Amino acid sequence: MTRPEWTSHGVTLPRVIEDAFTANKLVFFCGAGVSSAPPSELPGFRGLARHVATALGHPDLVPEDKNIPVQFDVVMGKLNEISGDIHSRVSSRLKVAVTPNDYHRDIWQIATAQGNTPRLVTTNFDLLFEAAAAELSIPTTPYVAPTLPLGDDFSGLVHLHGVVDPPPATRMVLTDQDFGRAYITEGWATQFLTRMFARYTIVLIGYSAEDSIVQYLNRALPPGTRRLAFDKSTSDRELWDRLDITPIPFPSTPDDQYGALAAFLQSWRQRVTADAAERFDAVGRFVEAGVEAAEADTDAARWILSDPELARHFRTHAAATEWLRALDGIGVLDKAFSDEVDPSLETKEWAQWIRSSIDDDDGATLLAVLAAHEGRMHEHLWFQIWHKLYGDFNGTQAHRKLVFVLAAADLGRDDGRLSALVPRIVENNPETAERLLVHLLEPTLRMKVASGWGLWADSLETRLRLRWRTSLLKDAWPRLMPALKDRGHLLTAILNLIRTVETTDAFFTGRERPEAISVRRQQVEDAGRSLRDDAYILVVDMGRDLLREAVQNHGTTEALRLLDDQSEMNRRLAIDALAEARSSEGEALLSLLIQRGLPFDFRGRSEVFRLIKFAYPNSGDVAKAAFVEYIQAASGVPEDDEITVYARYNVLVWLNSVAPDDEQVRNLRTEYEREQGFEPDPAPNLTAGFRLSDPEPSKEAEGIFVELDPDALVAALADSDELSDEYSNGRVLRELGAYLEKWPSRHLDVLDAMVAAGLENDAAWRTVIQDLVRRDAWIAGEILERMHAKAENPQLVAARIVFATAYPDNQLGGPLTNPVERARLLLGLWMLCTHEHSHAPSTNPAEARSSDRGSLAHHYTETLLRAADQDGDEARLTDEGTAGLLLLLNGQVDNPADPSPMMVAEYAPHIAYRAPEWFEEHLAPRLAVLDHTPQALTLWAGLLVRGLRSGSMRQRFREQIRVGWGQVAASLPSLVEYYLQTHAVCFAFDSSPEDSEWPDAFLTHAEPNIRARWIRAVAHYFDRSDATFQDLLFGHWQHRIDGQPAIAPDEQRALLRWLTLPNIDVERAAQLFTGGPTVAVDEDVLHDYYDLEDFPHDYYPADYLRVANHLMQGTRFPPPFAAQLVDVSRAVAGSNPSLARAALNTVLSLGYSPARAVLRELG
Repeated sequence: MTRPEWTSHGVTLPRVIEDAFTANKLVFFCGAGVSSAPPSELPGFRGLARHVATALGHPDLVPEDKNIPVQFDVVMGKLNEISGDIHSRVSSRLKVAVTPNDYHRDIWQIATAQGNTPRLVTTNFDLLFEAAAAELSIPTTPYVAPTLPLGDDFSGLVHLHGVVDPPPATRMVLTDQDFGRAYITEGWATQFLTRMFARYTIVLIGYSAEDSIVQYLNRALPPGTRRLAFDKSTSDRELWDRLDITPIPFPSTPDDQYGALAAFLQSWRQRVTADAAERFDAVGRFVEAGVEAAEADTDAARWILSDPELARHFRTHAAATEWLRALDGIGVLDKAFSDEVDPSLETKEWAQWIRSSIDDDDGATLLAVLAAHEGRMHEHLWFQIWHKLYGDFNGTQAHRKLVFVLAAADLGRDDGRLSALVPRIVENNPETAERLLVHLLEPTLRMKVASGWGLWADSLETRLRLRWRTSLLKDAWPRLMPALKDRGHLLTAILNLIRTVETTDAFFTGRERPEAISVRRQQVEDAGRSLRDDAYILVVDMGRDLLREAVQNHGTTEALRLLDDQSEMNRRLAIDALAEARSSEGEALLSLLIQRGLPFDFRGRSEVFRLIKFAYPNSGDVAKAAFVEYIQAASGVPEDDEITVYARYNVLVWLNSVAPDDEQVRNLRTEYEREQGFEPDPAPNLTAGFRLSDPEPSKEAEGIFVELDPDALVAALADSDELSDEYSNGRVLRELGAYLEKWPSRHLDVLDAMVAAGLENDAAWRTVIQDLVRRDAWIAGEILERMHAKAENPQLVAARIVFATAYPDNQLGGPLTNPVERARLLLGLWMLCTHEHSHAPSTNPAEARSSDRGSLAHHYTETLLRAADQDGDEARLTDEGTAGLLLLLNGQVDNPADPSPMMVAEYAPHIAYRAPEWFEEHLAPRLAVLDHTPQALTLWAGLLVRGLRSGSMRQRFREQIRVGWGQVAASLPSLVEYYLQTHAVCFAFDSSPEDSEWPDAFLTHAEPNIRARWIRAVAHYFDRSDATFQDLLFGHWQHRIDGQPAIAPDEQRALLRWLTLPNIDVERAAQLFTGGPTVAVDEDVLHDYYDLEDFPHDYYPADYLRVANHLMQGTRFPPPFAAQLVDVSRAVAGSNPSLARAALNTVLSLGYSPARAVLRELG
């Protein structure tokens, strides 16, 4: 419902004014009429001019007839020429009034309501607005012409035309000369008004369209601005229109010309200044007045119920069954009964209230309202009704009707929620469940893309989608089937659905056989686990059960008819059901199997075998003999291929299992097995055809190579077809491994033989070298010599033996044997490898480590350091080892994309300890630079990924971390989180209270969500045992509140973590938190709210309330801590009643009605 304009005492407040008030952009422009009401009773412009003219003996200048227009400024100009003291005379006349009236007070209170900035501009000379402000304790410093503020940025009271007894440097604008200076020659009034009208919405009060002042104002009005004027007369609309000012008419009678306006302003003031408790009570009175009163004043009712807060209070007080029809009649519930509006919190809450009517009358009232809307409803209301029926279906007529109203409104939904009602209502009212199930069998046509898997073009397929959840209906079906009222109708619906699906698919794809469901269903008896959630599997199950029951109770007529059905699945269901026939029909069905050639129908084999199991034992010897003869001699059905001997054997196996004493069948089976060597799978097997199975190949080596010398071994490997197939060479490689185990000293001989024979198979090379390096004694140079002799792709072998070289026992933490040679081999293999050339540096550590050269550099560096660790704390890297590191560090000289330097930088803290001189000479100077050069980016990627756990290392590169965000964000995107965590550690662990501005270089440029993650990280890393951490935290927090940079909403959420840190100064933290921005909560995401679970409210209840109040400013619905807040408010009320009231009023304004009772307790 679009919120209507508010009306009171015959005056309608335009929407533009409401919007300006809400946006804090409303200006009251007040004229003489404001001060004319009692007890002030000052004259208007005309009365003032007549008083002065009469006093000076020229009453003719202002005629008594009020219909004769008077130009105020011209008259005052003439009078001033006569007396020369017109300004002092006017001051004397106006000074007598010192008591403000209700206009002054109401305007001030409206202007300052709800925390708004007051903006009042007046052309009156009196000081009655100042007097009213003093009465109301509203601080104000008036601006007096010509010393005026900027018109587009001011607050308080502006005397546009001066004041009585004008102080020095101010003026009273009375005469035509004064007006000329103010609006034309000097133009200070025009300048102020032009800016004011351009930015704010202006409402004039106390003027008429004919006032001379309004004519002057018109010269300052830019076109198209928002200005309105209260006026008692609608006859002046033409004058207002010429001024481009919208009149707001109010009723006026000769006896009471302005009473309606005064009453309206009073109502407006009461409305906008009412606290939550007053608003709550007002809604209570509205509800108590009853439905008839609301229907008598529909505008008021619609306005009240369009306000989210007031509507929430209304729903607390009002019974839905009493009010539902009335509210629908005046349009309050239009959105709830529309299926075309977007979801919103407002619609959701109204839907919950509407749903409550079902609790009182089972939904009778709701059904009547739904009838007026032809059953349409919003998705929120649909869900609420569904939820009620799902949890509390009682079988009444109204509940049954609601089920089908939901079904009718469910056409656009695909979540299957409607089907969840079937198992919930089947016990209470199976007939309703049955009717709903029939409805759910109506499919929706969809299209699906069938992938061509890169071999041919993708194509479209039809999908007739059922809007249900299979698992729910599957559980309900066994309970529903015995209670069915109209089995035949349901069976027909199921068979028609299956036929429609299969024939539609065949028509669309051009397939000859309608078999879309059948191809997915191996057997009718059981679908198997892989398809149990397929909706059509359940359809087949239900059709199977009903058709079997039909054969049992009514004979085979329907099943026999289905044998000629277009749908293959329906034909299979018929065959399956025929097995439920009377035993006397067994022989006829056995003949039917022969006539239709069914025993060799591959697709329906399971169902055919089931029918054979029934028909064969229930047939006579002649029929049995004929059937066995058919199995032996049948030539195949026209649509199938030639019948294989093995297929005939399968049928005999099945016959033998169902008739084990049938000698003819047993002998034939034995003959097939003796002559053909057939062996069946365990029978019976209805889920697949009978097949022969290959035994699982053994994974144990047989030792076929162990007696060969190296040359003969290599010759045998070269002759193996298996070796070149990476998917089937496992057996050959296991035999090669067994050979090396037998002859542990022949590794190099085998490699030499492979070189001599030109055997380049990478798998064989890898197997030999891996087996060698897992041993304790070998020389790297000898292996590298053979690797260089390998003609084809030595890099591939080098990359595959890295892990075996670095971790010979396959354990990451295991001891390292032969460490010097392992490091030499890794470095040699690194030199053997290359990296794809590119000018783009390597910046992703994961990708770098997975590259050949990066992996070797990583394991070389790590192996050097592991070896030193094994030698003790005093061990240092050798010159040979650091020479290798220098090679890695210079890897980018020829190729900027080489990831090797990154692998060295990863271990920078360890290298600084194990090789301090080398670190200072070679690595530290390079790490001191963090810019966009390839070397800097690659090195810092390695440094950041390890997290800089070393405090000395962080101190050394603290400045680079401080200012490095730009480079990291632009060039190291995969390292953003590492940088953020490192930066947070530097701030939390390595900063003093004087460093509160240290993070600015990062925070000024980072996105708000990045800054929020940094705040959470800082909270994690603070050493809270150190009392100085709070000085640093609070210093930075205050710095951010001061806007350096300003705190974003995402950050304010994150700062809750600081607020609830253990040992924090809660009072100071709460003060800082409430000094931050208000953050709006996403009303559609409940978890988007703040959480105060960790706040120590028992010890700091007042601070808890201040924080909670701050959090609630950005939402329109009650917070999750509402109940706790009410309890804490009650506890705080004795010591700080104003704070408790503020919190209670806030949570009450969000719709948490228990707060009202506590407010009453507080008095």
